[in-house]
Amino acid sequence: HKTVILLLITTVFNACVDDDWGRECIPAGDVRVTLTLQLPETVSRATAEQESRIDEIEVFLFKPDDGPFVGTYTAHSITTPDPADPGRRSFEVALIEGKFDMMVLANSKDIIDNAGLAREMSRREVASRLKLTQSGKVAHDGSIRIPFWGELKGANIVNGSTLGEITILRAMAKIDLLLDEAVKDRFELKTVTLYHWQKEMALLPDAINYDANNTRVTAATDTDSGLIPAATKATYTAGAGEIENDEQIISKIYLNETPNPGIAKFPEMPCLIVGGEYQGQTCYYRVDFFTTDNDQRTYYDIRRNHWYELKVMDIRGNGSPSEEEAYKSVDMHLDIEVMEWNESDMSNIIIEGKYFLKVNQSKFELDREPKDANSFSNKLTIQTNYEEGWVIDRITEPGDGAPINMDNGWIQIAPGDRTGPQQQEKTISILLEENITGAPP
Repeated sequence: HKTVILLLITTVFNACVDDDWGRECIPAGDVRVTLTLQLPETVSRATAEQESRIDEIEVFLFKPDDGPFVGTYTAHSITTPDPADPGRRSFEVALIEGKFDMMVLANSKDIIDNAGLAREMSRREVASRLKLTQSGKVAHDGSIRIPFWGELKGANIVNGSTLGEITILRAMAKIDLLLDEAVKDRFELKTVTLYHWQKEMALLPDAINYDANNTRVTAATDTDSGLIPAATKATYTAGAGEIENDEQIISKIYLNETPNPGIAKFPEMPCLIVGGEYQGQTCYYRVDFFTTDNDQRTYYDIRRNHWYELKVMDIRGNGSPSEEEAYKSVDMHLDIEVMEWNESDMSNIIIEGKYFLKVNQSKFELDREPKDANSFSNKLTIQTNYEEGWVIDRITEPGDGAPINMDNGWIQIAPGDRTGPQQQEKTISILLEENITGAPP
Protein backbone atom coordinates (compact mmCIF):
# COMPACT_ATOMS: atom_id res chain seq x y z
CA HIS A 1 0.00 0.00 0.00
CA LYS A 2 1.03 3.57 -0.46
CA THR A 3 1.73 5.70 2.58
CA VAL A 4 2.83 9.33 2.71
CA ILE A 5 5.78 9.73 5.06
CA LEU A 6 6.56 13.14 6.50
CA LEU A 7 10.12 14.36 6.75
CA LEU A 8 10.39 15.86 10.22
CA ILE A 9 13.11 18.48 10.50
CA THR A 10 14.27 20.57 13.41
CA THR A 11 17.30 22.83 13.42
CA VAL A 12 20.22 21.63 15.52
CA PHE A 13 23.64 23.07 16.18
CA ASN A 14 26.26 22.88 13.45
CA ALA A 15 28.80 20.23 14.29
CA CYS A 16 31.94 18.77 12.83
CA VAL A 17 32.81 15.10 13.02
CA ASP A 18 35.74 13.02 11.90
CA ASP A 19 34.99 11.55 8.50
CA ASP A 20 36.77 8.29 9.48
CA TRP A 21 39.04 8.61 6.47
CA GLY A 22 41.85 10.53 8.20
CA ARG A 23 41.18 13.81 6.45
CA GLU A 24 39.46 17.04 7.37
CA CYS A 25 36.22 16.85 9.31
CA ILE A 26 32.93 17.39 7.50
CA PRO A 27 29.64 18.90 8.71
CA ALA A 28 27.59 16.37 10.63
CA GLY A 29 24.46 18.01 9.27
CA ASP A 30 22.38 20.95 10.43
CA VAL A 31 18.93 19.38 10.08
CA ARG A 32 17.70 16.31 11.88
CA VAL A 33 15.62 14.10 9.63
CA THR A 34 13.24 11.23 10.39
CA LEU A 35 12.94 8.77 7.53
CA THR A 36 10.97 5.58 6.98
CA LEU A 37 12.11 2.48 5.14
CA GLN A 38 9.88 -0.12 3.50
CA LEU A 39 11.43 -3.57 3.69
CA PRO A 40 10.70 -6.33 1.20
CA GLU A 41 7.49 -8.07 2.17
CA THR A 42 7.62 -11.57 3.61
CA VAL A 43 5.41 -14.51 2.74
CA SER A 44 2.87 -16.29 4.87
CA ARG A 45 5.26 -19.17 5.52
CA ALA A 46 7.47 -18.44 8.53
CA THR A 47 10.77 -16.79 7.59
CA ALA A 48 13.96 -16.36 9.52
CA GLU A 49 14.16 -13.32 11.75
CA GLN A 50 17.47 -12.31 10.20
CA GLU A 51 15.77 -11.61 6.87
CA SER A 52 14.32 -8.41 8.31
CA ARG A 53 16.87 -7.62 11.01
CA ILE A 54 18.41 -4.15 10.75
CA ASP A 55 20.98 -3.05 13.32
CA GLU A 56 22.69 -0.14 11.57
CA ILE A 57 21.97 2.28 8.74
CA GLU A 58 24.27 4.59 6.79
CA VAL A 59 22.85 7.33 4.56
CA PHE A 60 24.87 8.32 1.49
CA LEU A 61 24.37 11.67 -0.24
CA PHE A 62 25.34 12.35 -3.84
CA LYS A 63 24.97 15.56 -5.80
CA PRO A 64 21.81 15.41 -7.95
CA ASP A 65 21.49 13.70 -11.31
CA ASP A 66 24.04 10.99 -10.54
CA GLY A 67 26.57 13.56 -9.38
CA PRO A 68 29.64 12.89 -7.22
CA PHE A 69 29.68 11.53 -3.68
CA VAL A 70 29.14 14.02 -0.84
CA GLY A 71 29.43 11.92 2.33
CA THR A 72 27.93 9.32 4.67
CA TYR A 73 25.78 9.95 7.73
CA THR A 74 25.00 7.47 10.49
CA ALA A 75 21.39 6.82 11.49
CA HIS A 76 20.16 6.70 15.07
CA SER A 77 17.05 5.50 16.90
CA ILE A 78 16.10 2.71 14.50
CA THR A 79 12.61 1.53 15.40
CA THR A 80 9.64 -0.44 14.11
CA PRO A 81 6.97 2.26 14.60
CA ASP A 82 3.98 -0.04 14.16
CA PRO A 83 4.25 -3.62 15.52
CA ALA A 84 1.36 -4.58 13.27
CA ASP A 85 3.45 -3.53 10.25
CA PRO A 86 6.89 -5.17 10.76
CA GLY A 87 7.94 -4.29 7.23
CA ARG A 88 8.76 -0.68 8.15
CA ARG A 89 11.64 0.93 10.00
CA SER A 90 11.98 4.56 11.09
CA PHE A 91 15.24 6.26 11.99
CA GLU A 92 16.77 9.67 12.60
CA VAL A 93 19.81 11.11 10.89
CA ALA A 94 21.48 14.56 10.81
CA LEU A 95 22.04 15.70 7.21
CA ILE A 96 23.20 18.81 5.41
CA GLU A 97 20.58 20.95 3.69
CA GLY A 98 20.17 20.92 -0.06
CA LYS A 99 18.97 18.77 -2.93
CA PHE A 100 20.70 15.39 -3.18
CA ASP A 101 20.35 11.87 -4.46
CA MET A 102 20.03 9.81 -1.29
CA MET A 103 21.11 6.21 -0.79
CA VAL A 104 20.52 3.99 2.24
CA LEU A 105 22.70 1.00 3.16
CA ALA A 106 21.77 -1.16 6.14
CA ASN A 107 23.90 -3.77 7.95
CA SER A 108 26.93 -2.73 5.89
CA LYS A 109 29.03 -0.46 8.12
CA ASP A 110 32.10 -2.73 8.18
CA ILE A 111 32.12 -2.88 4.38
CA ILE A 112 31.70 0.91 4.15
CA ASP A 113 34.45 1.61 6.70
CA ASN A 114 36.93 -0.51 4.75
CA ALA A 115 36.01 0.74 1.28
CA GLY A 116 38.37 3.74 1.16
CA LEU A 117 35.64 6.13 0.00
CA ALA A 118 36.39 9.79 -0.66
CA ARG A 119 34.26 12.80 -1.48
CA GLU A 120 33.81 13.69 -5.16
CA MET A 121 34.02 10.03 -6.17
CA SER A 122 31.55 9.04 -8.88
CA ARG A 123 28.69 6.71 -8.04
CA ARG A 124 30.32 4.07 -10.20
CA GLU A 125 33.55 4.32 -8.21
CA VAL A 126 31.70 4.17 -4.89
CA ALA A 127 29.75 1.14 -6.07
CA SER A 128 32.90 -0.64 -7.22
CA ARG A 129 34.32 -0.42 -3.68
CA LEU A 130 31.24 -1.66 -1.83
CA LYS A 131 31.32 -5.44 -2.15
CA LEU A 132 30.14 -8.27 0.05
CA THR A 133 32.42 -11.31 0.13
CA GLN A 134 30.88 -14.74 0.70
CA SER A 135 33.49 -17.47 0.93
CA GLY A 136 31.38 -20.08 2.72
CA LYS A 137 27.98 -20.94 4.13
CA VAL A 138 26.05 -17.99 5.50
CA ALA A 139 25.16 -18.58 9.14
CA HIS A 140 21.43 -18.97 9.72
CA ASP A 141 21.59 -18.32 13.46
CA GLY A 142 21.36 -14.54 13.10
CA SER A 143 25.10 -13.94 13.60
CA ILE A 144 25.45 -12.73 10.01
CA ARG A 145 23.21 -9.84 9.02
CA ILE A 146 21.87 -9.50 5.52
CA PRO A 147 22.68 -6.12 3.87
CA PHE A 148 19.94 -3.90 2.41
CA TRP A 149 20.12 -1.15 -0.18
CA GLY A 150 17.73 1.55 -1.40
CA GLU A 151 17.75 5.01 -2.97
CA LEU A 152 15.74 8.19 -3.32
CA LYS A 153 16.53 10.52 -6.20
CA GLY A 154 16.31 14.31 -5.87
CA ALA A 155 15.60 14.52 -2.13
CA ASN A 156 15.00 18.11 -1.02
CA ILE A 157 16.49 18.28 2.46
CA VAL A 158 15.18 21.63 3.66
CA ASN A 159 13.03 22.72 6.55
CA GLY A 160 9.45 21.57 6.05
CA SER A 161 10.21 19.06 3.29
CA THR A 162 8.03 16.00 2.73
CA LEU A 163 9.54 12.82 1.32
CA GLY A 164 8.08 9.44 0.43
CA GLU A 165 9.31 6.26 2.03
CA ILE A 166 12.43 4.57 0.73
CA THR A 167 12.00 1.01 -0.52
CA ILE A 168 15.03 -1.13 0.29
CA LEU A 169 16.05 -4.47 -1.20
CA ARG A 170 17.84 -7.40 0.41
CA ALA A 171 21.28 -7.66 -1.11
CA MET A 172 21.24 -11.46 -1.08
CA ALA A 173 19.09 -14.20 -2.59
CA LYS A 174 17.40 -17.04 -0.70
CA ILE A 175 16.90 -20.65 -1.78
CA ASP A 176 14.41 -23.09 -0.25
CA LEU A 177 14.02 -26.72 -1.24
CA LEU A 178 11.11 -28.98 -0.29
CA LEU A 179 9.44 -32.22 -1.25
CA ASP A 180 5.95 -32.42 -2.68
CA GLU A 181 3.47 -34.56 -0.75
CA ALA A 182 3.63 -37.22 -3.47
CA VAL A 183 7.38 -37.66 -2.88
CA LYS A 184 7.69 -37.57 0.89
CA ASP A 185 6.89 -41.26 1.40
CA ARG A 186 9.53 -42.33 -1.16
CA PHE A 187 12.49 -40.07 -0.42
CA GLU A 188 14.19 -38.85 2.75
CA LEU A 189 16.12 -35.60 2.27
CA LYS A 190 19.47 -35.77 4.10
CA THR A 191 21.84 -33.22 2.52
CA VAL A 192 21.67 -30.17 0.27
CA THR A 193 24.97 -28.83 -1.08
CA LEU A 194 25.34 -25.44 -2.77
CA TYR A 195 27.90 -25.04 -5.55
CA HIS A 196 29.18 -22.00 -7.46
CA TRP A 197 28.07 -18.64 -6.17
CA GLN A 198 29.69 -15.29 -6.99
CA LYS A 199 32.54 -14.69 -4.54
CA GLU A 200 31.99 -10.92 -4.32
CA MET A 201 28.63 -9.25 -4.70
CA ALA A 202 28.08 -5.53 -5.34
CA LEU A 203 26.02 -3.94 -2.58
CA LEU A 204 24.72 -1.52 -5.22
CA PRO A 205 23.32 -3.05 -8.42
CA ASP A 206 24.55 -1.73 -11.74
CA ALA A 207 22.26 1.02 -12.97
CA ILE A 208 21.53 -0.99 -16.14
CA ASN A 209 20.36 -3.90 -13.96
CA TYR A 210 17.97 -1.87 -11.82
CA ASP A 211 14.48 -0.66 -12.71
CA ALA A 212 14.12 2.39 -10.44
CA ASN A 213 10.49 3.02 -11.40
CA ASN A 214 9.46 -0.39 -10.09
CA THR A 215 12.24 -0.81 -7.48
CA ARG A 216 13.37 -4.16 -8.85
CA VAL A 217 16.56 -5.69 -10.20
CA THR A 218 16.35 -7.00 -13.75
CA ALA A 219 19.62 -8.96 -13.90
CA ALA A 220 22.47 -10.02 -11.65
CA THR A 221 25.38 -7.58 -11.37
CA ASP A 222 28.67 -9.22 -12.32
CA THR A 223 31.60 -8.10 -10.12
CA ASP A 224 34.17 -10.05 -12.19
CA SER A 225 35.15 -11.88 -9.01
CA GLY A 226 34.27 -15.24 -10.53
CA LEU A 227 32.29 -18.14 -9.13
CA ILE A 228 33.37 -20.07 -6.07
CA PRO A 229 35.15 -23.23 -7.34
CA ALA A 230 33.78 -26.73 -6.91
CA ALA A 231 36.29 -27.44 -4.14
CA THR A 232 34.52 -24.80 -2.03
CA LYS A 233 30.91 -25.71 -1.31
CA ALA A 234 28.31 -25.30 1.42
CA THR A 235 26.56 -28.40 2.74
CA TYR A 236 23.40 -28.32 4.82
CA THR A 237 22.49 -31.50 6.68
CA ALA A 238 19.59 -33.05 8.52
CA GLY A 239 21.88 -33.92 11.43
CA ALA A 240 22.72 -30.26 11.99
CA GLY A 241 19.06 -29.35 12.21
CA GLU A 242 19.15 -27.47 8.92
CA ILE A 243 16.86 -29.90 7.07
CA GLU A 244 13.47 -30.27 8.72
CA ASN A 245 11.75 -33.65 9.05
CA ASP A 246 13.86 -35.09 6.21
CA GLU A 247 11.69 -33.17 3.77
CA GLN A 248 12.58 -29.47 3.48
CA ILE A 249 15.18 -26.77 4.05
CA ILE A 250 13.58 -23.38 4.62
CA SER A 251 15.24 -19.98 5.27
CA LYS A 252 18.72 -21.46 5.61
CA ILE A 253 20.42 -20.96 2.23
CA TYR A 254 21.43 -17.37 1.45
CA LEU A 255 23.90 -16.46 -1.25
CA ASN A 256 25.41 -13.62 -3.19
CA GLU A 257 23.68 -12.44 -6.33
CA THR A 258 25.19 -14.62 -9.07
CA PRO A 259 25.14 -14.45 -12.87
CA ASN A 260 24.38 -17.85 -14.41
CA PRO A 261 26.78 -18.64 -17.28
CA GLY A 262 24.34 -21.21 -18.68
CA ILE A 263 24.74 -24.68 -20.10
CA ALA A 264 27.82 -23.72 -22.13
CA LYS A 265 29.68 -23.58 -18.81
CA PHE A 266 28.34 -26.85 -17.40
CA PRO A 267 29.06 -28.02 -14.74
CA GLU A 268 30.38 -24.66 -13.46
CA MET A 269 26.89 -23.17 -13.00
CA PRO A 270 25.12 -22.37 -9.72
CA CYS A 271 23.46 -25.60 -8.61
CA LEU A 272 22.37 -27.74 -5.69
CA ILE A 273 23.22 -31.39 -5.09
CA VAL A 274 20.38 -33.10 -3.25
CA GLY A 275 21.20 -36.24 -1.30
CA GLY A 276 18.94 -38.70 0.48
CA GLU A 277 17.48 -42.15 0.83
CA TYR A 278 15.50 -43.50 -2.13
CA GLN A 279 14.26 -47.11 -2.18
CA GLY A 280 16.77 -48.10 0.46
CA GLN A 281 19.75 -46.56 -1.31
CA THR A 282 21.67 -43.33 -0.80
CA CYS A 283 21.29 -41.30 -3.99
CA TYR A 284 22.35 -37.84 -5.18
CA TYR A 285 20.69 -35.58 -7.74
CA ARG A 286 21.82 -32.35 -9.35
CA VAL A 287 19.34 -29.46 -9.36
CA ASP A 288 19.94 -26.48 -11.67
CA PHE A 289 18.08 -23.18 -11.80
CA PHE A 290 16.05 -23.15 -15.00
CA THR A 291 12.59 -22.93 -16.49
CA THR A 292 11.40 -25.05 -19.42
CA ASP A 293 9.36 -23.83 -22.38
CA ASN A 294 8.77 -26.16 -25.34
CA ASP A 295 11.48 -28.47 -24.01
CA GLN A 296 13.98 -25.60 -24.04
CA ARG A 297 15.71 -24.71 -20.79
CA THR A 298 16.31 -21.09 -19.81
CA TYR A 299 18.69 -20.75 -16.87
CA TYR A 300 18.02 -18.27 -14.09
CA ASP A 301 20.48 -15.72 -12.80
CA ILE A 302 20.43 -15.73 -9.00
CA ARG A 303 19.24 -12.20 -8.24
CA ARG A 304 19.24 -10.14 -5.06
CA ASN A 305 15.95 -9.70 -3.26
CA HIS A 306 14.65 -12.87 -4.93
CA TRP A 307 13.46 -16.05 -3.30
CA TYR A 308 13.83 -19.33 -5.18
CA GLU A 309 11.57 -22.15 -4.09
CA LEU A 310 12.58 -25.49 -5.58
CA LYS A 311 10.03 -28.27 -5.13
CA VAL A 312 10.73 -31.92 -5.94
CA MET A 313 7.49 -32.99 -7.66
CA ASP A 314 8.53 -36.52 -8.66
CA ILE A 315 11.47 -38.95 -8.62
CA ARG A 316 11.76 -41.32 -11.59
CA GLY A 317 14.70 -43.41 -10.47
CA ASN A 318 17.91 -43.75 -8.53
CA GLY A 319 20.29 -40.85 -8.84
CA SER A 320 24.07 -40.98 -8.71
CA PRO A 321 25.83 -43.05 -6.01
CA SER A 322 28.05 -40.11 -5.00
CA GLU A 323 27.81 -36.34 -4.80
CA GLU A 324 30.79 -35.97 -7.14
CA GLU A 325 29.14 -38.02 -9.88
CA ALA A 326 25.86 -36.14 -9.48
CA TYR A 327 27.70 -32.82 -9.79
CA LYS A 328 29.10 -33.86 -13.19
CA SER A 329 25.77 -35.10 -14.58
CA VAL A 330 22.72 -33.35 -16.02
CA ASP A 331 20.11 -35.05 -13.88
CA MET A 332 17.02 -36.45 -15.59
CA HIS A 333 15.57 -38.33 -12.61
CA LEU A 334 13.94 -35.43 -10.75
CA ASP A 335 10.93 -33.38 -11.74
CA ILE A 336 11.63 -29.97 -10.20
CA GLU A 337 9.31 -26.99 -10.05
CA VAL A 338 11.32 -23.78 -9.71
CA MET A 339 9.40 -20.74 -8.49
CA GLU A 340 11.25 -17.41 -8.62
CA TRP A 341 9.65 -14.81 -6.37
CA ASN A 342 10.69 -11.20 -6.78
CA GLU A 343 9.88 -9.72 -3.39
CA SER A 344 9.65 -6.25 -4.91
CA ASP A 345 6.87 -7.36 -7.26
CA MET A 346 4.52 -9.20 -4.96
CA SER A 347 3.94 -8.08 -1.41
CA ASN A 348 1.81 -10.92 -0.11
CA ILE A 349 2.12 -14.60 -0.98
CA ILE A 350 -0.20 -17.19 0.53
CA ILE A 351 0.96 -20.80 0.23
CA GLU A 352 -1.15 -23.86 0.94
CA GLY A 353 0.37 -27.18 -0.01
CA LYS A 354 1.60 -26.94 -3.58
CA TYR A 355 -0.63 -23.96 -4.41
CA PHE A 356 0.08 -20.25 -4.06
CA LEU A 357 -1.80 -16.99 -4.46
CA LYS A 358 0.15 -13.75 -4.65
CA VAL A 359 -0.78 -10.09 -5.00
CA ASN A 360 1.28 -6.96 -5.47
CA GLN A 361 -0.40 -5.11 -2.58
CA SER A 362 -2.16 -6.49 0.46
CA LYS A 363 -3.60 -3.13 1.51
CA PHE A 364 -4.60 0.13 -0.22
CA GLU A 365 -4.98 3.58 1.29
CA LEU A 366 -7.21 5.66 -0.98
CA ASP A 367 -8.15 9.33 -0.86
CA ARG A 368 -11.55 10.94 -1.63
CA GLU A 369 -10.92 11.22 -5.35
CA PRO A 370 -12.71 8.88 -7.79
CA LYS A 371 -10.64 6.12 -9.40
CA ASP A 372 -11.15 4.64 -12.85
CA ALA A 373 -9.26 2.36 -15.22
CA ASN A 374 -6.86 5.20 -16.10
CA SER A 375 -5.86 5.97 -12.49
CA PHE A 376 -2.50 4.93 -11.11
CA SER A 377 -2.94 4.14 -7.41
CA ASN A 378 -5.69 1.53 -7.74
CA LYS A 379 -4.00 -1.36 -9.54
CA LEU A 380 -4.03 -4.88 -8.10
CA THR A 381 -1.89 -7.63 -9.68
CA ILE A 382 -2.89 -11.24 -8.97
CA GLN A 383 -1.33 -14.60 -9.83
CA THR A 384 -1.92 -18.22 -8.79
CA ASN A 385 -0.83 -21.70 -9.85
CA TYR A 386 -4.19 -23.24 -8.92
CA GLU A 387 -5.54 -25.16 -11.92
CA GLU A 388 -8.88 -23.33 -11.92
CA GLY A 389 -7.27 -19.89 -11.59
CA TRP A 390 -8.67 -17.26 -9.22
CA VAL A 391 -11.97 -15.44 -8.74
CA ILE A 392 -13.15 -12.38 -6.81
CA ASP A 393 -16.55 -13.49 -5.56
CA ARG A 394 -17.43 -10.62 -3.23
CA ILE A 395 -16.39 -7.29 -1.70
CA THR A 396 -17.43 -6.46 1.85
CA GLU A 397 -17.59 -3.33 3.98
CA PRO A 398 -14.87 -3.01 6.61
CA GLY A 399 -15.92 -3.82 10.12
CA ASP A 400 -19.35 -5.39 9.71
CA GLY A 401 -18.48 -7.27 6.51
CA ALA A 402 -21.68 -6.21 4.71
CA PRO A 403 -21.51 -7.03 0.98
CA ILE A 404 -20.92 -4.27 -1.56
CA ASN A 405 -22.46 -4.55 -5.02
CA MET A 406 -19.50 -4.88 -7.40
CA ASP A 407 -21.55 -3.41 -10.25
CA ASN A 408 -22.85 -0.19 -8.67
CA GLY A 409 -21.44 0.09 -5.13
CA TRP A 410 -18.95 2.70 -3.93
CA ILE A 411 -16.15 0.26 -4.77
CA GLN A 412 -16.47 -1.78 -7.96
CA ILE A 413 -14.67 -4.44 -9.97
CA ALA A 414 -15.40 -4.68 -13.70
CA PRO A 415 -16.89 -8.06 -14.71
CA GLY A 416 -13.87 -8.91 -16.87
CA ASP A 417 -11.53 -8.29 -13.93
CA ARG A 418 -13.18 -10.72 -11.50
CA THR A 419 -11.42 -13.87 -12.71
CA GLY A 420 -7.98 -14.84 -13.91
CA PRO A 421 -6.19 -17.90 -15.35
CA GLN A 422 -3.59 -20.17 -13.80
CA GLN A 423 0.00 -18.79 -13.66
CA GLN A 424 -0.48 -15.72 -15.87
CA GLU A 425 -0.30 -12.45 -13.93
CA LYS A 426 -3.30 -10.19 -14.34
CA THR A 427 -3.55 -6.56 -13.28
CA ILE A 428 -7.01 -5.18 -12.51
CA SER A 429 -8.37 -1.76 -11.55
CA ILE A 430 -10.20 -1.09 -8.30
CA LEU A 431 -12.89 1.43 -9.24
CA LEU A 432 -14.13 3.97 -6.70
CA GLU A 433 -16.78 6.64 -6.54
CA GLU A 434 -15.87 10.07 -5.19
CA ASN A 435 -16.19 10.19 -1.41
CA ILE A 436 -18.65 13.04 -0.77
CA THR A 437 -19.96 11.74 2.58
CA GLY A 438 -17.70 13.86 4.76
CA ALA A 439 -16.49 10.68 6.45
CA PRO A 440 -12.72 10.02 6.58
CA PRO A 441 -11.31 8.66 3.30
